[in-house]
Amino acid sequence: MKFSFKSIFGIVILIAIIGLAACSKKSDPAPVVVSNSFTLRGNTFTVSNALDSANFFSVFGSTSTKQKAEILFIFPGSGRPTAGSYKVIGDISKQSANQVGILAFDSLSVAKEGILGSLGTDNVSAQVSVNATGKITVTLPLTQFSGTNIDNTDSKNTMISSITTTLAGTFIEL
Repeated sequence: MKFSFKSIFGIVILIAIIGLAACSKKSDPAPVVVSNSFTLRGNTFTVSNALDSANFFSVFGSTSTKQKAEILFIFPGSGRPTAGSYKVIGDISKQSANQVGILAFDSLSVAKEGILGSLGTDNVSAQVSVNATGKITVTLPLTQFSGTNIDNTDSKNTMISSITTTLAGTFIEL
């Protein structure tokens, strides 16, 4: 069987078109990259551990300079939170369905160790999602916190002062 130049050229073009069609990508949107980090008192923390137990979701983070923080989400009831929107409140003794109280503890230096709580006055909600394996993700917009700063610079004279600050971030159970 003899092939002409035109038929060989046609087959090569056909193979090239099929190859290009097989390699083409759909115009899917770029994947969303979620940062497992949060900002508290102006410091950005990377989540190093996150776990849930009953109605608590606890997140531990650290900065590149070894500062540490823990964020504790307290959900209503006695079980794990379900996916949905939870209004941030300040007084968990009055907590009802779809509300979350948040405590924050940080150790930035000997002079900056804080115990903070969400105020619940800025009308924001935390968004909770649960993946197929049951892992929790909480996304928190900028939220107002107040609390106490403990200054242990002088071991004989601990200084305690009131502070207000903000917390925001994405908290992913590892």
